[in-house]
Amino acid sequence: MPLIIGNYNGHSISVIEANSNTVVYTINLESWATPTAMVTNSIGTTLYVASDNENVVFVIDVDVETLTWAVTDAISVGNRPNGLAIHPNDTFLYTANSWGWTVSVISIPDNTLVDTLTGVSRNPNRIIINPTGDRAYVSCGNSNELKVIDTVTREVIANVSLPLGDNGAGALAVHPDGSKVYVANGSFHYLSVIDTSTNTASDPIYVGSNPSGLSIHPNGSTLYVTHGAEDNVYAMDTATWSLIGDPISVGDYPQPSGNFISPSDEDNDGVPDDIDNCPTVYNPDQTDANHDGFGDACVDPSVEIPETADLAPDVVIGSDTQLNKNITVASGAILGDNVVLNKNSIVGENTIVGNNTSVNKDVVIGSDVVIGVNVRIGKRVTIGNGVSIGGNTVINQGVVIGDNATIGINVTIGKYATVQATADVPDDTVVPQYTTVTP
Repeated sequence: MPLIIGNYNGHSISVIEANSNTVVYTINLESWATPTAMVTNSIGTTLYVASDNENVVFVIDVDVETLTWAVTDAISVGNRPNGLAIHPNDTFLYTANSWGWTVSVISIPDNTLVDTLTGVSRNPNRIIINPTGDRAYVSCGNSNELKVIDTVTREVIANVSLPLGDNGAGALAVHPDGSKVYVANGSFHYLSVIDTSTNTASDPIYVGSNPSGLSIHPNGSTLYVTHGAEDNVYAMDTATWSLIGDPISVGDYPQPSGNFISPSDEDNDGVPDDIDNCPTVYNPDQTDANHDGFGDACVDPSVEIPETADLAPDVVIGSDTQLNKNITVASGAILGDNVVLNKNSIVGENTIVGNNTSVNKDVVIGSDVVIGVNVRIGKRVTIGNGVSIGGNTVINQGVVIGDNATIGINVTIGKYATVQATADVPDDTVVPQYTTVTP
């Protein structure tokens, strides 16, 4: 996942490849451009950059496959746009205009200024949208207030007075569940926590000198605070407000605007996991030939997936697999070529099912199971966590196999047999019908 850095005095944007920590692309803006805030749309194909010198927002198209960038538009907004936020459904872009005391509303994707909100108080310099998109929060530095805006009516509906003086409100972050907004006071070295159900502020919390930027972990447990005066980042426990580990030293006067935590990208293909159609396999082109919602790198286009099936996004399924109705395949499963899973089966997490396996209806297969090539498993079989079953095994109906058992190649297990937890059945063993194999 690339890091995108605005160069205020350099009139440009640097794109850094996170794995190598090298600049892979430079976006040159106009010679007068002074980038102050940046935000991308939800799928990373458009970058918006506020420039406070000429009061515009640049629109930059991003090719996620080749990682090339092109400036396509410049939208005029209010005076000195210092904050940017985008609606979660990519419909509107908002700018906080610090000298104009306004908020500009831009319609996406036609890039048209559709409204200017007044009554936002003095020096609105940061703005953030809650996860549901119905509230915008604007920090006003010169009045030390947080303004709450209804994004549907586009009206200021609440004003939260912050403690400690009459100025300094700046950096913002919102809890992933929308229950809290965090406001940094850069002048007084404190943080306020806003309860969004009541729009009331907590007592001030000390978070280090000159907190200049805030970003919260996706699970809400850690708030990262940059400090302009200390040239570092604190990781703060949001339950106790204690410092986690030592401060992290960074460059001269860090002052990010907006979220500075890159989205998770497990396969490093430049597409965040939450929108990647195949998050465990590198596929920057996101090819999905049959439009089933699963990238071809994870689910072959020839695979038939019924509408009632529930597949986690990181499942990898081989060619010509057929998945019948009501099947659930959990995260991390790998299903081999030509597998047939009949009705009502459930396949647990991290399962690997070998090529040409046939799993009949009502089967439940637990987490971490590995099943070999050409295995046949009878009706209503239950296979516990961690089981490994060799190739060409035949397991008839009604069998129950406990946790962590290992079954060798070419084993035949008869009807109604039970293999208990941790049992190790040697290769070529034949277990007669009705037999129970104990640990």
